[in-house]
Amino acid sequence: VCRGLAELTRLAVATGSNGRSMAGLAGVGDLMLTCSSSLSRNFTVGKKLASGMTVEEISGGTNAVAEGVATAKSVRMLA
Repeated sequence: VCRGLAELTRLAVATGSNGRSMAGLAGVGDLMLTCSSSLSRNFTVGKKLASGMTVEEISGGTNAVAEGVATAKSVRMLA
């Protein structure tokens, strides 16, 4: 969680945002849910990836949208 917050903050600053904005619900709040709750679609995708499934297999088996999949591609391009 701490590493994720540090990376979110660096990305926010690099793209012109105030890094302190990551300390609110949109930053820490979303990060905590994503890291700890099976109610989070992104958490579920991450858990399935860790079990060996591919993104295509995961996406094909659900109607839910995990916005982290598309976001990860965008962040990688920014890295």
